[in-house]
Amino acid sequence: LETIVFAENSQLEHIADGVLTNTVWYSKQIMQHGYVLAGNLFLEKDAFAEEVYIPEGTTAINAGAFYEDRSFTSITIPASVKKIGNNAFNGCKLITEKPRGNVEIDETAFANTGVRNK
Repeated sequence: LETIVFAENSQLEHIADGVLTNTVWYSKQIMQHGYVLAGNLFLEKDAFAEEVYIPEGTTAINAGAFYEDRSFTSITIPASVKKIGNNAFNGCKLITEKPRGNVEIDETAFANTGVRNK
């Protein structure tokens, strides 16, 4: 699989773990951008990136996107993000607060993190 075309205003909120991982398309995304974005859904970052910038216009962070990822030291989540999936940041000890605003946050999205009022 080398090419995937997503609708401009894609409402995609979840892709099962590993479905696209071993594709040419996925590898190109990591190499070109340092992250994988499927339409408006953030899937994963480069394993070695210390600073993570989720692009403006991203509307959802996939379940498990940063699961137990301890490599990054800062992250920017734009106001355009309206949904954060289960276990998205589970085990990310450096995360100390959740995004504010009108964001649907699944129950385990920030489990085992530095967020105090879960």
